[in-house]
Amino acid sequence: MQLIDYSTSDTLTWSLERVNACDLPEKLDILVEEFRDFPKVEIMQSGHLVSRCSDFIIYSVEAKNIDAVVKAFGPCMSFAAELWPTFV
Repeated sequence: MQLIDYSTSDTLTWSLERVNACDLPEKLDILVEEFRDFPKVEIMQSGHLVSRCSDFIIYSVEAKNIDAVVKAFGPCMSFAAELWPTFV
């Protein structure tokens, strides 16, 4: 799972104050390294943390996994958050 699409991260960081992101635990170090030069991108330890503090959420996951991801992290969303699922 990845809560930010790499292809849109550069565009998003130009237009947003901050981008919160995470990935599967085994891919977290790779994500941290990949975005170390993007000061507006904050890599978090879990989707729960990203969902809790984000106003706009993009779940970029395989279509077969979207239900499980939204079920797991959806309850953590801020009440003001917007949800945009994307399928990869």
